[in-house]
Amino acid sequence: MSDSNPIYTKDLRRQLRRDATSCELLLWHYIKGRQIEGLKFRRQHGYGPYVMDFFCTELRWCVEVDGKIHDTPENRQKDADRTSYLNQQGITVTRMKNEELENGVQGVVERLHETAMQLAADKHIQLPLGRGGTRIKKEKKTRFPGIYHNGLGRTEEPYKGCSDPQPPNLGGYDRS
Repeated sequence: MSDSNPIYTKDLRRQLRRDATSCELLLWHYIKGRQIEGLKFRRQHGYGPYVMDFFCTELRWCVEVDGKIHDTPENRQKDADRTSYLNQQGITVTRMKNEELENGVQGVVERLHETAMQLAADKHIQLPLGRGGTRIKKEKKTRFPGIYHNGLGRTEEPYKGCSDPQPPNLGGYDRS
């Protein structure tokens, strides 16, 4: 994986993580911490000249969240070229539109579970967790039991919408 996370994309990857869209943050809430069949995903992972929204190294699987900007003919062609390049590198690409997340994130999460199982079967990889299996991992201790950790701070409820241009304060308190 010598093309993985090249140094020349480091600043761009950091910026993309800082400026994540609300839909990317929403999906991240559901896939971080090995919630999809025990698989680890990385945010804004570079490969060659491209930066993938989410990447699972175990399955060599890229998950992309596409906003309306991807609907133009020029950007559709760029996405096709990017997908072709990644496929040639042995990386499977799954694309979803913002609207899919906005209309039902649970359906998207279910699709990701199914895709993970299929990719693992195709690649003869036994996943750490079976479908509906129990987690064998130690439970994380927290000083705030019953409160979700969202990667940006702590909050009582996971953020459910992603059509707003500015996501709500996910830190759980007012920073002003």
